[in-house]
Amino acid sequence: MRKSLLTLMAFVIMASTANAQKTFMADVLKTEKVMVQNHQDLKTGEIKKPMKARKKIQLADNEKIMGMYDTDEVATASMGIGLPSYPGNLKIATLIPVSAGSKFDGGKIKSIRFGLCQPVGASRVFVITLTASGNIGNEVISQDVETTTAGWNTVELTTPYTIDASNISGYLIGFDYTQTNTANAYPLSFVNAGMSVSPTYVYGNLGQGLGWYNINAESLGNLSVQCIVEKEGGYPQYDLIIGNTITVPFVKGGSKLQYGNAVWNDGKAIPTYRRYRNRRQRSGCHNQRCT
Repeated sequence: MRKSLLTLMAFVIMASTANAQKTFMADVLKTEKVMVQNHQDLKTGEIKKPMKARKKIQLADNEKIMGMYDTDEVATASMGIGLPSYPGNLKIATLIPVSAGSKFDGGKIKSIRFGLCQPVGASRVFVITLTASGNIGNEVISQDVETTTAGWNTVELTTPYTIDASNISGYLIGFDYTQTNTANAYPLSFVNAGMSVSPTYVYGNLGQGLGWYNINAESLGNLSVQCIVEKEGGYPQYDLIIGNTITVPFVKGGSKLQYGNAVWNDGKAIPTYRRYRNRRQRSGCHNQRCT
């Protein structure tokens, strides 16, 4: 029974994620080529393996990271990504579906941090809601950043924002930056970390007019941007999350399709690991990850 419920949960989460993206994607402008570049000519390809759990940052008991990953990973300068073919002022954001953000309902976003491979000068952090139908909603957070550095840039919000997830389908969380077309024009950090990979969107004129574009960066991992949310009463001690479904790309007609799900513990404690033999189900968690 538990195994069936976990499988059902996986598809419910994936369906809600897809629904939020599907409506929003209808308004995303199309491009004819992959635009992200780096000076090492990084090769791209679909991430097919579950991502490993890594050490989380130290937060107060009533604080938690809201983002596609919640660890300290940030790309090095040699792995920086950019869009040098499209210089100018751009906005870049990752999509957080409400299925991943509803646990923060009622909490306050007290700060936003974003990782860079090199400074970009002045910046601005923002959060935009997606309406219940998946359309672009209001910009509920906007705060200027005077200067930036390589690594993590943490912005304490002058006015914390209280999350109300009742009538939204997701959030666009991101920051502004100035893209140059110089030899060293790769400031963006993407890392292979988190329970799943979310698309990255850029707002600017990337060939088809001013608007939001999907820059096809899923193969690089997740954009380094996170919110720190403070919630009265804190968060659950145990919090299991179903991640991406892993399966084979092609199956012969009439044969069985084998698949699996990565299961992550997003709580403050690690559940006891148990193993069942014979025909009993097997489940458990170890080192912040269940398989």
